[in-house]
Amino acid sequence: MPTLQPGSTSQAFDVDIGQTVSVTPGSGGTMLVEYTTNSETDIRNGSARWVPWPSGSVSSVTRDVVYFPLFVRITAIAASGVFDISGSGTKSLPTQKVVWQSDILSGQELNSAKLFQLFGDDEMILGTYANRPLATTVTAGKEFMATDLGNMRWVSDGTQWILLTPCKIVGDATQQSIVDSVGQGTTESTLYTLNLPANALGEDDGLLLDLVWSCSNSAAAKRIRSRFGGSVLFNLDLTTHLVYRQSIKLRNRNSRAAQVSQGNSTTIFGPIGSVDVQTFTVDFTAAQALTITGQFPVAGTGTNDLTLEEVTINAI
Repeated sequence: MPTLQPGSTSQAFDVDIGQTVSVTPGSGGTMLVEYTTNSETDIRNGSARWVPWPSGSVSSVTRDVVYFPLFVRITAIAASGVFDISGSGTKSLPTQKVVWQSDILSGQELNSAKLFQLFGDDEMILGTYANRPLATTVTAGKEFMATDLGNMRWVSDGTQWILLTPCKIVGDATQQSIVDSVGQGTTESTLYTLNLPANALGEDDGLLLDLVWSCSNSAAAKRIRSRFGGSVLFNLDLTTHLVYRQSIKLRNRNSRAAQVSQGNSTTIFGPIGSVDVQTFTVDFTAAQALTITGQFPVAGTGTNDLTLEEVTINAI
């Protein structure tokens, strides 16, 4: 059986299903078996993901049977030790969802945590936007999804994050209402706020707002509005509309600080032929808050109501 000197690690060995890996640490020392399901190429270039076997570091004779095709490497710690890989094996697909025989004895099937430990998350990183890594620190093709921004996701090209569009940022059917009789008067009331972090949108990315409104009383006009601070995307006056669906598009124009949008008019369908496009200079290199508001331009004319029934906001 091969002997390892203290502090040394063996080469990687290709081990088949059914073969036994055993280690015998020297007096006062321990030995550790690590395994990987990555390729031989990954091992050669140093990118393989190595995982300790179920027994961890051991100080006495320990053996285990492989139930999944893999590579192993062995390290002797503090004292020399010997190891052995024995028995005949096969590369056929395993019938049980385990890696080692001891996994069966402990009931450790390949659950999601184990799969992540073995293979990593090669497709996507999940986390809050604030914890998104630099695009230069991940491999090209790696995706990131912000768990605090709906389904917004990006892919790294090795130098920057590129937004994958279209993707949903908001889908919320929680009713938000104002009623003139309870004293809002002519105050502009915020019904919904979307907080966009800095650089969430790229130079040619945009937003598509799909809103559903209702107002059942015609005592006075009800103004609906959306804005980024002082930059108003739309003002529109409703009187009696059991339902009104509204679609608004805003897109960056070759810059994170220059946008184009459809025309703005207080009259429904007014922008179709008589109002020009709008341009804005909202700086998306900084964090921005999009607010959707409601307001009664005239107060004291009787009971008025306005409800934002549903909000869908997509990145495009």
